[in-house]
Amino acid sequence: MAEIFEDARTRFLRISAMVIKEFKSLLQVKSTILILFLVPMSIIPVLATTKISSDRFVPTIWIIDYDNSEQSNQFITTMKNSSGVEGLIELTNTVYASGDLAPIEPAFLEKEAFDFVSEELARRTIPTKYLDAFIILQEGFQESLAENGTVELIIYFDAIDFLSLVASEMTILVSLTDIQIRNMLFERDIYYYPELRPDQTHMGLLSLTASLIIPFLGLFTMLLITSQSIVGDIPLKRMLNTSLRRGEVVVGKLISYSILALFQVLITLLLLSLFGIAINCLWIELFFILLVNSIVGICMGIFISTITHTKLQASQLFLMVFFIMFIFQYFTRTFLDFIPLEQTKIAYEALANRGMSLQDPIVLKSLFKLTLNGIFYFLFSVIYIKYIKKRFV
Repeated sequence: MAEIFEDARTRFLRISAMVIKEFKSLLQVKSTILILFLVPMSIIPVLATTKISSDRFVPTIWIIDYDNSEQSNQFITTMKNSSGVEGLIELTNTVYASGDLAPIEPAFLEKEAFDFVSEELARRTIPTKYLDAFIILQEGFQESLAENGTVELIIYFDAIDFLSLVASEMTILVSLTDIQIRNMLFERDIYYYPELRPDQTHMGLLSLTASLIIPFLGLFTMLLITSQSIVGDIPLKRMLNTSLRRGEVVVGKLISYSILALFQVLITLLLLSLFGIAINCLWIELFFILLVNSIVGICMGIFISTITHTKLQASQLFLMVFFIMFIFQYFTRTFLDFIPLEQTKIAYEALANRGMSLQDPIVLKSLFKLTLNGIFYFLFSVIYIKYIKKRFV
């Protein structure tokens, strides 16, 4: 038993020495500190003070029909079948009308849920990811078109997801043009005054893009500085001539950079608060998700630094990995389960924007995928450095 405790104590001292050495090295390299703290401190204020002057989206739109007339039924049918204006723009959408069974946010532990479309249900569902916009056809829709030549639509858009908001508005605008063409309403005007839910009186760039920018900053900076944390580390090569074990190198690196990530996330959250960015969940929950996102970036960076032999190779592999992730997430929309940025984006939107908690299935699922990503890169790095890697410089 004494030998076990002595071995644990020795291991703890070795890892502690590794952490102290890493901090000393980090403090000597000013560029590392600049990357970690100057990047968010410079980018976030710029985005926060910038005013608003795709991916192929399929927005979900509900139509609540209070007129129930021939003209309103034609409107709904055309909206459901509209795919844009031929030769001009092609769009896809999912449209449900009054009485249709539509997917809604499931309760805790439910995989899926459905309910019949109504205005009351639409107002409850618009803050969730299951509804992007809903249209109200008021009583007298057909009569107003026939007698006055104009009709007003009431439309509410989901203000939380900026990209889906733009896609929804484009879809509705093009579909209205399609409706007028198909139903020969050239001398009739269908106009609308859109409203946002939740109401957004200040639409800064950062408010609309925080779920994309904040995870990107955390993962990118950590991935960048850790991708060369092992390769070319001359002091580490000397330390390996002592009793320090190779597997402990990865643990020491992970602990060191995770402490830095903790402070970086705190600074990020303070900046978000300073510029009035809405956070509709517990701060500790958002802090935890962002910290996990940064730790996954650390694990990926250590993995890159472990399997490369020179700093040039590490830089090249970092760029390749980053651009592959970027292309997959924003252009091809493939392998999303394996892209930490996408999973953190989903969790950020659910927590900060939609007011969910860590217990919600959407957040738990993203957190689980993030954790698996980090564990994979960590374990592979330990295995590679112990049994495969031969040289460090």
